[in-house]
Amino acid sequence: MSDKWVVGLALSIAAGALASSGVPVTVVIAAIAAVAIVRAPVSWCIAGAVTASFLGARAWQGLQPPSPGVVEGRATLVSDPVPVPGGVQVDLRVDGRRLRATARGYPVSNALAPAAAGERFDVRGVVRPLSRDARARLAPRHVAGRITLSRAARVDGGAVLARVANAARRTLVGGAGSLAPDARALYAGVVLGDDRGQDPAHVEDFRASGLAHLLAVSGQNVAFTLALAAPALRRLGLRGRLTAAIALLVLFGTVTRWEPSVLRAVGMATVTLVAATLGRPATSVRVLALASGALLLVDPLLVRSLGFGLSVAACAGIATLAPRLRAHVPDALAVTVAAQVGVFPLLVAAFGGVPVASVPANLLAAPAAGPLMVWGVAAGAVAGLAGGPVAAVLHLPTRVLLWWVAGVARIGGSIPLGRVTARAAITVLAIVLAAAALSRLARRRPGPTAAVAGALGLAVVGVVPMVRPGSATGERLDTYGDDRLWRSGHRVVVTSDGRAPPGRLLGALRERGVAQVDVLVVTRSSRSAAASVRPVLDRLPVGVVLAPAHHQVGGATTVTRVVHLRSRPFEIAVEPVRPSDGARPGGGRLRVRIGSPRAPRARSP
Repeated sequence: MSDKWVVGLALSIAAGALASSGVPVTVVIAAIAAVAIVRAPVSWCIAGAVTASFLGARAWQGLQPPSPGVVEGRATLVSDPVPVPGGVQVDLRVDGRRLRATARGYPVSNALAPAAAGERFDVRGVVRPLSRDARARLAPRHVAGRITLSRAARVDGGAVLARVANAARRTLVGGAGSLAPDARALYAGVVLGDDRGQDPAHVEDFRASGLAHLLAVSGQNVAFTLALAAPALRRLGLRGRLTAAIALLVLFGTVTRWEPSVLRAVGMATVTLVAATLGRPATSVRVLALASGALLLVDPLLVRSLGFGLSVAACAGIATLAPRLRAHVPDALAVTVAAQVGVFPLLVAAFGGVPVASVPANLLAAPAAGPLMVWGVAAGAVAGLAGGPVAAVLHLPTRVLLWWVAGVARIGGSIPLGRVTARAAITVLAIVLAAAALSRLARRRPGPTAAVAGALGLAVVGVVPMVRPGSATGERLDTYGDDRLWRSGHRVVVTSDGRAPPGRLLGALRERGVAQVDVLVVTRSSRSAAASVRPVLDRLPVGVVLAPAHHQVGGATTVTRVVHLRSRPFEIAVEPVRPSDGARPGGGRLRVRIGSPRAPRARSP
């Protein structure tokens, strides 16, 4: 089949996996038999779609909610435990079913906290089904229900592969002990894709600057790992080289926990190795289509994974668009723009747009990100084995590279450039097409060129308000909490109940182009509320911070009686909520009234 038909086959498989309808097995057998008889590309596409739909329906059947009740047995961890308020959270497999486990309180959370994926535990807990939203969100991870653990006792380190992979992870992370905690967490994210322990403000910096992909293992990591092993692989024969390379890829995938981007990268590397061994080199487009189609047949639920979709879309953009751009712009810019164009539709659908700073930030971070991945693995392994002063010396380049990448992310995320939305992208595309038509018109008929150029200039001016966020007053922020933004001109007032995950409030403010906050009112006193607003205090200039009694917000003023503030044009009244009015005993809450020219005027309590 030609490359176009291979791409069509992959798209057919993706469509079938997305549909996941109950296709009878007889239809699947008939479609496969038709391939053997007809051998036409169309028959391959039909068979791929039917088979993927059948397998997808079977996969969804395996996610039927478990019967509520007490479960006791031996479980294997399928993810690394993640800290949550009051305990840890981890995915585990018990009785052949994956469950999202939560462990709170001593000793169960203490037993799970230092564990790693692949280790085995004897557990006991109460199982309950997932909500509809949680089921859809966790389906790509094959999680079928929730379990609240009351007991967890470690049995062993799991299978041999899991023990080797966990030893490699601990060696790499242990060798980075000389780095500062934030740098060590960033190192684990870039090298291993481990996002635990990262400062929420740093994570939001990478997201706002379009560098979040650096915190997830990707094809670059796979390529660099194979490049490091190349001298040893060349000493083997052809088949031995293929076997050793695939074994290395399996170990790499286990070390990095088989995240969707890792699956895509390992799948493409495997297809490339097999094609080279057979003497049938394939184009990047063909390799991507074969790898993604095969992965969706093995796991149809991957089609609903945003990480897998972004990884495939970025590679598709690089494979198809970058070769054309290289003829006009430098290679680094061509790859960056091609990847951003590839992921743009998915990012718009999921997050509403793409940060304007993503292209320059990627161009500045790329020269350090590549060496960081190579040096982080090569020197990190030696540093982990040697330890002490040797490890500190070996990680001096790592320290410098991490400082550069983190600095680019922080500066790129702090510049209020806004995001490119779908409307702006369509307008830009229209301008590009108009510019191309204008150049042709100038060569053929110089007379009307000036008029067309003037119209094109007006179109360019019209793009500006589409890229930069507009102002708003009394706007509710999408932060999974009751957080609100009041803005008039350069005056900004923010009220937060502190229920949003750390970093989410900062991200919502950056999405709306907020560069400073005049007044921040935290309406609840809790540890989670302090963690929610801390990234805002770390990254944005904040004038006045008000919080209720017993708060844990550093630098905040405690409100114990009615407070009136005026930040023109806003008039702000803040008062404590008495326990009889619904406040938590021993805690504190605030009631806020804000008046402005475009909002109800504040009333004095």
